[in-house]
Amino acid sequence: MKIFNNHYLSLFLCVFLILPVLSEKFLVAESPDPEPVHSGPVSFPTGTDQPSTTECPTIAITNYTDGDEQNYPVALLRGTVSDVHGKYLIVENLSSDRSSRIMRTTVYKGQFKILVELVPGVNYLILSLGKARLEFVLHYKKSQNPYIVRAILLESRPDPGRQNVSQYPADSPPTSEESIADTIARLQTALLLMQTMTAERFHDAGYGRRTFSLEFDSEGQIIVHHLQLPDTAIDYQNMPPVQLYQFVERQIQNQMPALKAKNLAIANFIRIPQKDREKMGQVALGGGNLALMDAKGLFCWPRTLNEVEDVFRDSEPVDAELFGRDSAYRNTRWGVAATTMGAALHELGHAFGLNHTPDPNDIMNRGFDHFNRVFLIVESPSAQNRQEVYFTREQESTFSPESIKTLLRSHWFQ
Repeated sequence: MKIFNNHYLSLFLCVFLILPVLSEKFLVAESPDPEPVHSGPVSFPTGTDQPSTTECPTIAITNYTDGDEQNYPVALLRGTVSDVHGKYLIVENLSSDRSSRIMRTTVYKGQFKILVELVPGVNYLILSLGKARLEFVLHYKKSQNPYIVRAILLESRPDPGRQNVSQYPADSPPTSEESIADTIARLQTALLLMQTMTAERFHDAGYGRRTFSLEFDSEGQIIVHHLQLPDTAIDYQNMPPVQLYQFVERQIQNQMPALKAKNLAIANFIRIPQKDREKMGQVALGGGNLALMDAKGLFCWPRTLNEVEDVFRDSEPVDAELFGRDSAYRNTRWGVAATTMGAALHELGHAFGLNHTPDPNDIMNRGFDHFNRVFLIVESPSAQNRQEVYFTREQESTFSPESIKTLLRSHWFQ
């Protein structure tokens, strides 16, 4: 039987031969184009849309490595952000339930420094600024060094006929429970900053993060001892500084001896004197096992780690007659905070066996005036500089190589 005539046969052969070619063509057209291969830079005609080259902003920590371990509780992170217009960087410690769990700092020209309070063990940190995010881990293993620095708050015998002078009219009297708690908090925070600053300077010098150990309670708070002296405030305010130092040293040895302790003692009965007796009662001496400081500048110290940046940026003026010297004549609250906290570390340095050095940035010279710079990128205006001051790392407080070599031989830095 004849199925196809010649016409149908020709049509069949045409379809049979052409259909695979058309199918392949359409299949290729519907498949994704392969990635182009470029042998050089791509140029785009003027006026055409160009692909976006904007990357997600980044955060980098420059003085720690992810997973680092330290034996003191407060880390100072230094770093950079790619978003130079970002203003505030936040770090959250997911491992902590303390009030310092979240910290914030101001970013300047893409640089930052920020404090982080660690808890014993593993600390999971998240740093963020806008869309930028960095996950980071630090380990805190408590120091086992039995050689410690103790904090002591010295109180005088109450004098019913004389009321102690408050540091500011709005402050509570220094004998009230509220004011004592406030003073303790400021001393605790200052000691944490001194400990961290010392560790960072050892690290910068290539010796790891060595620092002195502090005395902590079971809650991780610095223990502040109270020592009441037998006489009234006016009796001690009238003593020459060296005589007062020797008297306090004997009292500590008799009432709370500890061979493995260096003591930072704050004379809480020496606060703001009257203007016509500015020098009366001032003391800042160190040596042996004791660093002794008056309490004149404590009202400017931060009470918590969250307050540190605000305190070191507070340009509110202070009385130049009373606090000119205690602020290195910068006559601001931040100037008083920097100089007096730095001076306390300076006197502790003498207790550790350090001498004065010729290095102007050394804590054992006048470098203690710039204690604030350790924790900042830029310094606030003052009576000395009407504009903000951008400083270099070399212009921050430090310990000179000579001082570090001495401390390396100390039991307190092993």
